[in-house]
Amino acid sequence: MYFYPYPSLALGDGRGANRPWLQELPDTLTSGVWGNWVEINPKTANAYGLQQGDVARVISPYGQLEATVVYFPGMRPDLICIPMGQGHTAYGRYAHGRGVNPLSLVGPAMDPRSGCLATGHTRVRLERARGAGKLVMLDQAAHDPFRESLQGKGDL
Repeated sequence: MYFYPYPSLALGDGRGANRPWLQELPDTLTSGVWGNWVEINPKTANAYGLQQGDVARVISPYGQLEATVVYFPGMRPDLICIPMGQGHTAYGRYAHGRGVNPLSLVGPAMDPRSGCLATGHTRVRLERARGAGKLVMLDQAAHDPFRESLQGKGDL
């Protein structure tokens, strides 16, 4: 699968992870706070036996990590995304040990035109991990409107 680590809207590349008020700023599209997650198309998640809130293991030739699954219906089915900004091993009490660092999966390939790290170059595979995720989300609704809208239509 294709892998795309992207800068968090609140934490960017992680420089703001030591500020609790930025950790509490909900992600615009997922409403996740105080951590990060694996964004996946619901059809792809279903093919891997994953539901929203499960823990997925993302594996590349350079490492692996585990994070909570969040459905993102607008994504390509062959794409996995994880926001950057978390996964610090230090950096103060608000950043230390929180979430995962998606850059730990990225290979050492450089883009020849820009000279920057080619973050979209690394391919990953996905596995279901044990247990339920611990992602804090702003809206913890008892139902999943996306899943309910597709039930009975053969899309899940």
